[in-house]
Amino acid sequence: MTATEPGVEVAAATVPPAWPVRWAARWIWYRTPPAATLVSAPALEEEHRDAVVLLRRRAVLDAVPDSLRTRITADGRYVLWVNGVEVSRGPIRSEPGMLFWDEPDLRAHLRRGENAIALLVRHYGAPTPWWLPTRGYAEMGRGGVVMEVEGLPELSTGAGWRVRRGPWTAMPQLFFGAPNENLDARQLPSGWRETDFDDSGWDEATLLAETTSWPGVNAGPPAAPFTRLEANPLAPQTDIRIGATPVARAVSTGDLEPAARLLLGVDPVHTRGGRFVAAEGPLSLPCDLGAGEALTLDLGGIAIGTPEVTVESDGAAVVLRSGEEMRDGAALDPHRSWAHRRVCRPGRDVVEPLEVAGMRYLTVTAEAPLRVLDVALRERRYPLDATGAFGSDDPVLDAIWRTCRRTLEVCATDAFLDCPAREQRAWLGDAYVHGLLTYATAADTRLARHVLRLAATSRRVDGTLGMIAAGDLSAGGITIPDYSLHFVRAVARAFEHTADLDLVEEMLPAMAGILDWFWSLTRDGVLDALPGWVFVDWAPLPYDGPSATLQGLLVTALDDHAALAEAAEQPRVASRSRRRATALRAGFGHFWDERRGLYVDDLRRGTVTQSGVAMAVLAGVAADPAALLERACEAATLRYAVETPQHPRSWDFPVDWDAKRHVLAAQPFFAHWLHQALAAAGRHDLLLDSIRRWAPFLDTGDGTVWEFWREHTRRGSRAHAWAATPAYDLSAFVLGVRPAAPGCAEVLVAPWFGPLRELRGTVPTPHGAVRVDLRRDGAGIAGSVELPPGVRGRFAPVEAPALHRELGPGLTVTGQT
Repeated sequence: MTATEPGVEVAAATVPPAWPVRWAARWIWYRTPPAATLVSAPALEEEHRDAVVLLRRRAVLDAVPDSLRTRITADGRYVLWVNGVEVSRGPIRSEPGMLFWDEPDLRAHLRRGENAIALLVRHYGAPTPWWLPTRGYAEMGRGGVVMEVEGLPELSTGAGWRVRRGPWTAMPQLFFGAPNENLDARQLPSGWRETDFDDSGWDEATLLAETTSWPGVNAGPPAAPFTRLEANPLAPQTDIRIGATPVARAVSTGDLEPAARLLLGVDPVHTRGGRFVAAEGPLSLPCDLGAGEALTLDLGGIAIGTPEVTVESDGAAVVLRSGEEMRDGAALDPHRSWAHRRVCRPGRDVVEPLEVAGMRYLTVTAEAPLRVLDVALRERRYPLDATGAFGSDDPVLDAIWRTCRRTLEVCATDAFLDCPAREQRAWLGDAYVHGLLTYATAADTRLARHVLRLAATSRRVDGTLGMIAAGDLSAGGITIPDYSLHFVRAVARAFEHTADLDLVEEMLPAMAGILDWFWSLTRDGVLDALPGWVFVDWAPLPYDGPSATLQGLLVTALDDHAALAEAAEQPRVASRSRRRATALRAGFGHFWDERRGLYVDDLRRGTVTQSGVAMAVLAGVAADPAALLERACEAATLRYAVETPQHPRSWDFPVDWDAKRHVLAAQPFFAHWLHQALAAAGRHDLLLDSIRRWAPFLDTGDGTVWEFWREHTRRGSRAHAWAATPAYDLSAFVLGVRPAAPGCAEVLVAPWFGPLRELRGTVPTPHGAVRVDLRRDGAGIAGSVELPPGVRGRFAPVEAPALHRELGPGLTVTGQT
């Protein structure tokens, strides 16, 4: 936890002084842009597109200082080594004009005498799902790196650094992910990161001009066009080695099909033998491969990181391909088709890409004979702690909780990802579920709060937010408007769990802009059709008119906004949102179907959805929410959307669909709000039945949950944390631990046993963990509840009102019947 998190006190002496706004170090790059101007030039941009640059600095130290501070950032992505040891990777994603710096610990790796600092920096040049170019100014905005070492200025970037362009081929841009990597390692200087490497043949690094000769133009702190620089608020990512098991062999049969080549931009990394047929051969390491032969390995579940493949050859080229699936003996990723090609150094060589990728399977293909000695994945993700836990006497429920928690792990890096393999975009709507999963399972909430701040920087001129944060689509011409409502509600959940009022006050202007935009589209208490990509859920609804789901989302967002404004002592703002919510509740009758006794989501076509019914309950307009939800969950009338084979990722109604009597089921994403509604209505039985729908994911071996219901499609991501809601629901509504006051100063412990006999678990709070260990025997409940210091609560078993009691800090033992 950081020093600013609630419940943590840090002595003032332990807080380092703030960095000066202006950096003492200089930006450097591999050479001066040949025609640097105030505006972009096509030739200039092409010169610096997908550039990978090596930089070095040697220094002789008489002694290593007792204290040393370093900050570093780059226009693109960097890897930093000190004396051959990797120390840091970054920076984390940000919107254009803004950069985060990292503060790596150099002191632990420095030594008296000769030292070498090495940097590998990649400037993409074109947008990726996690990076956007900044408009060039002077010689800035086309790549570069800056590092300031306080107390040892000779290590800071500036004069004395050596540089050369790396032997990477600039690759075509792909829609899903950054350009692939194509490296001729024979041209990569051996040992270039080590102390004894001779860099005398390298060029002097260029000091980039940070401003122009225009009078009155200040480079700014530290340099235009980067006018906002902040310290990275997140913990360093993991570097966990995961072994891989050989499971299949294959033979490359040629290029990908023409349609696939067109989709991939004719990327030569892909088209060098992109199709395979299964083959026989040894499945063990070391493994000999002939030209065109491939070995596929299983990581034992989906993970995210950088592969590390050790090979031995006469200088053969090797291609790594990843996938969540395996087909014809090779990894299959039909969406992104990530790959890495390396012409290896003769002898023993280690193949490790710069970019992270999500995968379960890794295929190693030889373009000439080679021996594969070892294969692993260095998992690089956010180090979410394992404070939270859930257990019961039902092993299936326990496994569902763990699988959902693992899905959150592989979808958390420098932001919340929709999926680790396909694209790694930080979609705004996903962050609502991801945040609640974090609060229920981890004590470190920094990533959940940072994602909200990052999302707010994608604010559009109309007041809504971009549909993703800090990536290619954040600057797109359209957005997903309903995701902005999820953002408002995600801020409210963050306040409930962390009491971070500074975050609330920072986000209130963005929330006000969002809600004002939505209110401008209401007519007579009904939200009208929305422009843009109205997503809601993967469903065959056009959402081209008023929708009960969207109406409910707006009502609940207004309620949350009002509560946050009151917490921030802005009563007039709160009152306005409450008035608007009241008007929209009155307009909810527009969606009521008296004949069916249900709310209709799509009035033109008479479509009833679980999402529309759930949002009516959460908006507080349902007269009998328990009965309403029972009708919406009735198996005989429930129908699931089916994917249309002709249009992947498009949906249609099943062939037996009857709009007059059927209800459209929620996908795993919107099941989160369905579960909230079921808990609010006291239908925990239906909630538990719904959670059991996740059981088929346990049989896949992926260790994660999928984007869609497994029974209805094999497409989509196989690791999608927006679908991992049971990890929150089981902790919050079955174990029953959730906030009763901001920051969990008070908590509710409201277990619901249903068919279960045992409930135990741990739920983190800013003050420490709440621990529950309960058993039910007939009408009695025995066990213990432990609250952290300073926290009070209420024990309120859902099925036993007579056992309700107040709880104080510490251990409370109950054995009542």
